Amino acid sequence: MRVLLVDDHVGLREPLAHLLRAEGIEVLEAGTLSEARELLAGVDVLVVDLGLPDGEGRDLIPEYLGANPVGRALVLSASTDEAELASCVAVGAAGLLNKTASSREITSAVRRLGEGGMLLSRGEVTRLAELLRRERLRRAEAEARLERLTPREVEVLRCIAEGMDDKGLSASLGISGKTARRHIEGIFSKLGVQSRLQAVLFALRHGAIRL
Repeated sequence: MRVLLVDDHVGLREPLAHLLRAEGIEVLEAGTLSEARELLAGVDVLVVDLGLPDGEGRDLIPEYLGANPVGRALVLSASTDEAELASCVAVGAAGLLNKTASSREITSAVRRLGEGGMLLSRGEVTRLAELLRRERLRRAEAEARLERLTPREVEVLRCIAEGMDDKGLSASLGISGKTARRHIEGIFSKLGVQSRLQAVLFALRHGAIRL
């Protein structure tokens, strides 16, 4: 079995690597996404932390499975946000463990995944599936709201995200203050929000605008 450990916390990664090697498992180590991408080929089990210096560990999972179609990915996370963990399953994670788990527990989970076993109970799988279903519905609803925005309203949102007030909006877009406020009211109504900050966060979260 070949395992790739991706974690920037050396104090966790090295003891875990030592335990796995003691069981005769080949171990590769990386502290960043860029380092890990050079080591994906031929890996049976990927163990990845979610928070890495150069990005989200979750983003590595589809790339890993693309290089290793029968590989298994184990996510280590300090998060207890079930929606976030469900998103990891959605991109292909085969198992989830909290970072408070001991090195022995993680080693056991790696061995089980490498042998084709399951880490999640039927109840946990069902709960995560329901979370994913609800998240898909929320996303579809958000996309439907954003599609109602006119191109000009999207421009107004971008300006607000850049910190412009009514005067700045008017100058930037060549419109009157009254027209700017009318666009903002339209944005609030279509997105179902009550403030400029809520509108910007909604649009950023769902990719309608970028900073």
